[in-house]
Amino acid sequence: MEREIFISYSRRNIEKVKDIKTEIEQFTQNRCWIDLEEIPADVDDYLKKIVKGIENCKVFLFMLSKESQEADIAIGELLAAKEQKKKTGIHVVVVNIDNCEMNMEFIIRFSKLNVITWSKIPEKEILLRDLNLWLDKDVDKDTNCNVNIKLHPLKINSRYGFVNESGKIVIPPQWIYAGNFCEGLAIVKDENEKWGYIDTRGEQIIPCIWNNADDFYEEMAKVGNEDDVYGFIDKKGNIVIPCRWKDAGRFREDLAKVQDKENKYGFINKKGKRVIPCQWKDVKSFSEDLAMVQNEEGKNGFINKTGEEVIACQWNDAKPFSEELALVMDSNGMYGFIDKKGKIVIPCQWNMAWSFSEGLAVVKDDNGMRGFIDKTGTIIIPFKWKYALSFSEGYARVQDEDGMCGYINHLGDLKIPCKWKYAESFYNGLATVKDVNGNWFKIDKTGKVIGEY
Repeated sequence: MEREIFISYSRRNIEKVKDIKTEIEQFTQNRCWIDLEEIPADVDDYLKKIVKGIENCKVFLFMLSKESQEADIAIGELLAAKEQKKKTGIHVVVVNIDNCEMNMEFIIRFSKLNVITWSKIPEKEILLRDLNLWLDKDVDKDTNCNVNIKLHPLKINSRYGFVNESGKIVIPPQWIYAGNFCEGLAIVKDENEKWGYIDTRGEQIIPCIWNNADDFYEEMAKVGNEDDVYGFIDKKGNIVIPCRWKDAGRFREDLAKVQDKENKYGFINKKGKRVIPCQWKDVKSFSEDLAMVQNEEGKNGFINKTGEEVIACQWNDAKPFSEELALVMDSNGMYGFIDKKGKIVIPCQWNMAWSFSEGLAVVKDDNGMRGFIDKTGTIIIPFKWKYALSFSEGYARVQDEDGMCGYINHLGDLKIPCKWKYAESFYNGLATVKDVNGNWFKIDKTGKVIGEY
């Protein structure tokens, strides 16, 4: 599986970077491309590996420190990533790891890049969440995760268990990690770093025997064995599709993306039959009958379920269709939206944008502030927010210029005041928030705290 997160750093910061790498990998369940060894004698081969790593990544993280600003190789990597961003739309983020000041040369070269400070918890948490979004982890709307199962994973004394809406422990903490319930089962990791699944009673339904695993979608879950190849199991743990693929995605609309030994992507059906040949550099899961594909030149378009390219590969970046429109980025690095015929319906004029949800889309203006537009491109909610998430259950989480989070409705009215240091989207009537003292709570749509989390 390609390592989709590239970490660039100075070797003088190696111990701190190792800790950050571990936290990112645990949160995203994705391994990072990072060189922890000394530069080898064969420098040319080493540099070729770096270039390939940057070309294949989806996210490039530059670990900013006093030392990395003076590290020629690290700066060279950042320059290469900046160029790759123009070509393929990779996400480039500068992560300040020691609260250092940027020197003037760095500011001149990279002032337009997104910069976050790792020690500032809200910024760090937003980055971690964004990583899952950028890596196509489907964290915005897990419609397969049971809305009727109101159990939430919670870490208690270094172990995960599950609590109900009032915060009462229902399944005792015993796991190294646990995910949400999806289609009746939740993924868990044991002390041997193996993955399995439990039901809502906490009973082990599928043993922890897999090196890698994912949530159930459309009655099947992706699993990875000790050879780091992937297949699919059913809810009884039976292997339905043998582990043979270098990478694989969740089943969506009866098809799942897979990557072969030549690093090309295609799609299989639920019998494991390859129905769309592995010929693409990258693909996204099917959404609204179309799937985003990327050709060898790094240009993006869309295919239908027969594999026909119905929207030509011409965009530097593209996201799956949502509410009949797809987000695309042009050769100038600006974002807009197209319909299913490939027609531009909202011109590429935004520095950044997100897919439509509940009729509105988040967009970022030239000053770095967020607002919302409708499907005609009309600004519905003004640009007054430092950050904003897509609408979910009638509310959108926003962050003001002081870094505090609250919630607005479709009219832009602030329904829950910006008083939280961190907040997530509403799901099943509740949202997870954190106060200035680091305490976590669940709130309802009136903003009332209904219990600790």
